[in-house]
Amino acid sequence: MNPALRFFSPWVAAAVLIFMAGCQDGGAMRLSDRYPISLDRMIAEAAKSRVIVAGETHDNRDHHDLQLRIIRTLHEGGTVLAVGLEMFRAENQELLDKWWRWGMPTEQFEELFRENCRVRGQA
Repeated sequence: MNPALRFFSPWVAAAVLIFMAGCQDGGAMRLSDRYPISLDRMIAEAAKSRVIVAGETHDNRDHHDLQLRIIRTLHEGGTVLAVGLEMFRAENQELLDKWWRWGMPTEQFEELFRENCRVRGQA
């Protein structure tokens, strides 16, 4: 087995969830058995996991709203969270830490976001 897969698969297998904004009840599909479940059940199952991967389409507001709902619900339930933002370059970590601690005005964060998107060819 590929060494990278050996390390990665136990983490990801623990809690990979696919979120589908098009589900009739606004629900989700559990990847392990492809069974549609309610958002409340999905969040309850996710709370027991060490790693959660939430896929989304970058320009879909419903996907972003769903991600925020998941993060808020887990946080309010006492789950300790770390949220990764893949669109930022590693050299921006110090600025992201500042933003996370409410030490950066919203306008400055938005400019940092736009700058990172331009560099990656997304803006």
